[in-house]
Order: sequence, then structure tokens, then C-alpha cells
Amino acid sequence: MARHSAAAQAAFATAIPTPEPAPPNALTPEEAESWREITASLPPDWFDGANAALLVELCRHIVLARQISEQLARMRRAKLTAATAHGQRTRQAFRQLLRMAQAETQGIVSLSTKLRLSRSSHRHNDRDGDERRRVIQPSGPLPWEQ
Repeated sequence: MARHSAAAQAAFATAIPTPEPAPPNALTPEEAESWREITASLPPDWFDGANAALLVELCRHIVLARQISEQLARMRRAKLTAATAHGQRTRQAFRQLLRMAQAETQGIVSLSTKLRLSRSSHRHNDRDGDERRRVIQPSGPLPWEQ
């Protein structure tokens, strides 16, 4: 039996497809769908036991944000400017939903950042760094060359 080099063994290890992590049973069907959407868009080994709990919470925030958004859409159809007691209660409920939506958005942004889900966390373009360095370089003769 032939021996394989370390490089060949590494190639074998990366050639075997890793399945996407399955959503935990504790998630609702809607939350599990969010889980599948997120995990399908990233490499299978992106999530491990250390950050799975953060992904669970992110999925919950996403579903809550959708539900709040639907309620806000329904309330926008109502007359929010009525000068009645009912109109005042409706405006208060609308403001409360807006605060809840903002809190869910902040939770989504925070967890997405911690899980490195943004496109900028995937890019590793050395050319961008070179361009930034080129802009910082002074033009003209350097002071010690004069």
C-alpha cells in the first residue's frame, strides 16, 4: 500500500464534502428555515459547537423581526392620526412596535457581526491593502533626501 504525503492527505480531507449543520430541534419551523438559508450560504465548517448558540439566537431574532414587520405593515394601513382615544392607543402601540423592531435589528446586526456573516468578512483581497498603502505614501522627495 502506497504512502501519501501530508499534502495529498490534506487534499483528501478537503475533497470530502461536509454536510451543512442541521438545525437544532428547539427551533420552530420558521427559525429552522432561517438556519438553513444561512448555513447554505457559507462553507459547511463555518459553524461549530462554539458559535451554534449564536446562530440559534440570530435565527430567532430574524423571525421576530419579520413578525414585527408584518404587524407594523398592518398598522400602517390604520389611521394613525385620529384624535380619539383609540387613535392615541394605536399610535402608542405603533411606537412600541417600532422600538421592538429597532431592538431586533440591533440584535441581528450584533450577532451577524459576531458570526462574521457580512460579505466583508469573507474577502481577503491583498490588492485592497496595497491600494490603501499607495494612497498614504507621500509624494515628492523625502525630507532626508533633500
